[in-house]
Amino acid sequence: MEKHSNMTLKGRDPEKDNQRPLIAESDIEILNEALQDIGKKCLLEKEIYTKPADFETAISASGYGKFNWILYIISVTAGWSSIFETTTMSYVFPAAECDLDLSLTHKGWLNAITYAGMISSAFIWGYLCDTLGRKKLLVVGYLLDGLFVIISAFSQNFYVLITTKFLGGLIINGPFAALTSYLSEFHRAKHRARVQMVVGFIFSLGNLLLPILALFILPIQMDFQLGEWVLHSWNVYLLICAIPPLISGFAFTFLPESPKFLMTVGRNEKALRIFKRVYRINSGKPEETYPIKELIQERKNNDDISYVTADRSKIQALKEGWKQILPLFFPPHLFKLIIVCSIQFSQMMGMFRIPKCTQIP
Repeated sequence: MEKHSNMTLKGRDPEKDNQRPLIAESDIEILNEALQDIGKKCLLEKEIYTKPADFETAISASGYGKFNWILYIISVTAGWSSIFETTTMSYVFPAAECDLDLSLTHKGWLNAITYAGMISSAFIWGYLCDTLGRKKLLVVGYLLDGLFVIISAFSQNFYVLITTKFLGGLIINGPFAALTSYLSEFHRAKHRARVQMVVGFIFSLGNLLLPILALFILPIQMDFQLGEWVLHSWNVYLLICAIPPLISGFAFTFLPESPKFLMTVGRNEKALRIFKRVYRINSGKPEETYPIKELIQERKNNDDISYVTADRSKIQALKEGWKQILPLFFPPHLFKLIIVCSIQFSQMMGMFRIPKCTQIP
């Protein structure tokens, strides 16, 4: 044992071993650099939060949590509303063709009229979305759409039904366009791709739900006498389809306006209150602990056509809206516009070719 101990200590100086530092100088330098980086990062964050913050910084500081999931849940019925408005007729035809005496021409018109309403109102809703805000369009749009779906459910002839479907298409285009913008403007850049994925999933789920409802409701023999109206299974089916837009319109009344829109029109104080509210819901901390104290002015000068702000005259806003749209019809954007429209046209042809021919026995 003694021999072994002497062998292990051979060639070593105990005094030098005692003087050897526990941490190498290189490790100390690395540690100092890391601490300096942390200190610089903390100072940088402090500098960012003490200065007026832009939208991206403010929404990032609000966090991601319960509020975002509330938005996703409400968006389920909102997304279904758009699908129900454009697709229900293909399932109603087999059950309603005798009650309404529908010919093939009538069916073609009923299939197309919703999209005619959507096309005719596209530019109007874009203008209103930038002047009135997202929330107003979502609330009023979904409630009106639910009203028109209810009226269509009580239709007793072709002309009332086609009128209500046109008005429904004209109305639903507004909240349909505002929904995606509204959701994106409550998420930072990191999560915006997820928003698009969620919206696509919701729409797909709506396309799956409609035929399931039709399968269980339309084959049932129903004859309800309600005053001058006689309600059949297809009337009940349309009444059920009015539930999602009504729920959506009511739910959006409890949600705040888009802070991005408010910053665009110069209402920074209200936008900051909304950021604080989102922060409180997501983090569970008091609003006073929200790190952002001031927002930058994102409002543009009157000669800038990037935004259409709420305090401008209607004529000025329409002119600016037209200036934003006009470049799409000239190079270099015209070719890209044609490609996008062709892709969308082909997609719609593939999606709705078979559903529009659906027959329920």
